[in-house]
Amino acid sequence: MESSTSASRAASRGVWQTGQFSVRIVRALPCSPVVLFRAWTTPSIIKKWFHTGPEWTTPAAEVDLRIGGHYRIAMQDAAGKTYSYGGRYQEIREPQSLAFTWAPYGDPAVETLLVLQFRPGLAGSNTELELSHLGLLHEQMCDDHEAVWNLFLDRLGQTL
Repeated sequence: MESSTSASRAASRGVWQTGQFSVRIVRALPCSPVVLFRAWTTPSIIKKWFHTGPEWTTPAAEVDLRIGGHYRIAMQDAAGKTYSYGGRYQEIREPQSLAFTWAPYGDPAVETLLVLQFRPGLAGSNTELELSHLGLLHEQMCDDHEAVWNLFLDRLGQTL
């Protein structure tokens, strides 16, 4: 399976030795793999969808799209509190897959790994996204991340 291969390649680089738990979400989205890949890698598009609800914003998104390149995303809630995430790109295969580390507040002590697979849908009018978040510390962390990723993906679907 391609997702296992991508996850194995990225993991073999030793980037996510945090925990043994993971989340896997599969979602069909109404666009081509190229459009979906760019939604994850283009700062102006990321700012439109990468937050959890209509009261939130994404005031900053920075992308250095190359292996080892850094990204940073800052979300802001309705009260003005900012939540920052960042990491490094581990695998870039446009438009098939993308793997990057995920570190809240840029803290490498809690760095995990995200692996995204973009597969054309059967009718050619949509893309199957497989999101795997690896290296989570415990089941509650899995539940929390699964809930938040689903909120993000809802926003992404509304934006496309």
